[in-house]
Amino acid sequence: MFKTNAFQENHRYLEPAAQAAALEREGHYTQAADYWNVARQNANTFENQDYARNREAFCRNFGRRVELEACAQKLAAAAAKAA
Repeated sequence: MFKTNAFQENHRYLEPAAQAAALEREGHYTQAADYWNVARQNANTFENQDYARNREAFCRNFGRRVELEACAQKLAAAAAKAA
């Protein structure tokens, strides 16, 4: 299940996790969720797997809300323009 080269595996976890965190800070939650998924698959501890799984779920849910809010604002702006 887990690889024996802990350093290499940890490195494969940390790169996508750092990229995911950066994307979250920029507000790109859907992309961040994809990177958290990759990080989870490469995690070498159960704690890191759980953390990445929880961050992925948060990003997917919050990203969906952000996208819906953006759509609602566009529709409201279009309705205001039409009126």
